[in-house]
Amino acid sequence: MSAPRLPDHLEVLLTEEPVLDVYAHGPWRVPDALYAEMRERAVAYNTDERAVVLTRRLSDFYGDRTSAAGAEQWSLLTFLLGASAVRGGSHGDVDYELLSDFLATPESAVRDPSAWFTQGGRWRPPGLWLPEPAGDDPERRAVMFELARAGLDVFEGLEPVERRRRALIGLFDRRAADPALREVDMSVPNGRLQDAWAAELTEEELAVLPELAGPVGYLGWTCEGLDAAHERLAGSVADGYEPDVALARLLLAADAAVVPAELAVVLGTTRYENVEERFRAVREGFSVEAWQHDVRAWLARGLVAGEADAARAWLDMAVRITGAVQGLPEAPVSPKCRVPVRPFQADLRRLFTARRVLNTVAFPSGRRDDTAATERPERARAPEPALVGQPELSRALRDAVAARLAGERAVRLLIAGPEGTGKGTAAEIAEEMLAAGGAVREAHWISDQVFASLGVSDAVLWLQGRVRDCLEGRMLLVVDDLEKLAGNERCGAAAVEELRRLMARAPSLNVVALCRPGGDRRLFDANPALVRAFDVARTRDFAEDGFAELFTLAAARRA
Repeated sequence: MSAPRLPDHLEVLLTEEPVLDVYAHGPWRVPDALYAEMRERAVAYNTDERAVVLTRRLSDFYGDRTSAAGAEQWSLLTFLLGASAVRGGSHGDVDYELLSDFLATPESAVRDPSAWFTQGGRWRPPGLWLPEPAGDDPERRAVMFELARAGLDVFEGLEPVERRRRALIGLFDRRAADPALREVDMSVPNGRLQDAWAAELTEEELAVLPELAGPVGYLGWTCEGLDAAHERLAGSVADGYEPDVALARLLLAADAAVVPAELAVVLGTTRYENVEERFRAVREGFSVEAWQHDVRAWLARGLVAGEADAARAWLDMAVRITGAVQGLPEAPVSPKCRVPVRPFQADLRRLFTARRVLNTVAFPSGRRDDTAATERPERARAPEPALVGQPELSRALRDAVAARLAGERAVRLLIAGPEGTGKGTAAEIAEEMLAAGGAVREAHWISDQVFASLGVSDAVLWLQGRVRDCLEGRMLLVVDDLEKLAGNERCGAAAVEELRRLMARAPSLNVVALCRPGGDRRLFDANPALVRAFDVARTRDFAEDGFAELFTLAAARRA
């Protein structure tokens, strides 16, 4: 069996090449000398004589020799990279790579390949630092637009942001060529310029520059992106959170006190209320560290399942949502972020650069010829289950365990029958046989009684947690009185449907379910798809010889 590998376009992340990795674009090998050329362009732009008439006072973040044009480069570049977007790579600290000369205290760029970066998204056309608070003077207004347009040329050749750069160039050039729009730009107060520009944007432009739709529009775009990435991952990786649960947990990790009202506009009332319900359900006892661990493990499974791009998109959108929510009601901010981007990047390098080591341990087959020694048995043999008087169950249990130990399929066994006929014993034997074969460590038992006081949401979340525990801990899930759970008026239907869904999405999950006499038929009436997912075995009351054998065994154990 071949080892999992990265898609070709991501392979550069495993090299020592100079890489700028804007997640929304993909990793890009930085051409030699390009950053030096751009630094020269930026310095020249900073000293443009046209900037002399723009006397805006800058923050103390910038050095004494930095003009409004130089400061504009910082806000423009971070906008081009994406509002609260994720980037990494050994040359991912691109603002410090290109523009550190403009700082009051210049700093060296970070060159750690595992580092990652994100900033807010305050910039909106025609700029952040170029418009002056009292900049209604026609001469200064004209200079402002000329410089803003010229500033876009500084970053020509920076491929990960080229599409966004060209979209902005198109906005400037269209407005300059249209007399009506030009008149608006020269007359409207500075404080209303961004609204005037936003009103004229096309759908195509917003698709490239979603930040220009405003804080609520951008939040909606990020949520749609997270949904798409989550759905793609869920199709390949089992036991992740439901989309609304994932969003609720992300909001908690972003330190949201409540689900923001803006999400009602973004998600619609029904889904907003559902996210609110999930938010309240998981808020008590929520642990950021546990959440980070769960997300990291889920995305790592996505990597080896061939969904590296979807995992990266999920992280990018999760960080963007964090920045968008923390910035509300204004534009996205540089997020206070707990999304496990750096651990993910470490996992990517660890999983796909692992050195394979040949293990020479071997055992003689006991056969005389080499050809016979390499033959694969048709199926791994499992020991005969020690069940008394239940031949149907014994056969079903033996076949189910043998198939699992042969790597063909997980144990999925539904046992129905009277009390005291070996159903529980069969589950214990399944645990022993699977543990002996190294397939599980132990069994995890649950019963219908746990669900008695739970509502639908809590029941689903509780069941998801137990299944996740079984998958991560290599445990056999044993469900006692499954048909009674299905009959629970409050949450039964939802719980058994969730069990069916989790089994479908986690083909490695081993499950033994126990029912009372006729319980398999009642369960079929409630959820036929769930019953079809199991092999069904029925027990029967013991005959006289069965009782005699049980007595003999009991006496032998006491001797």
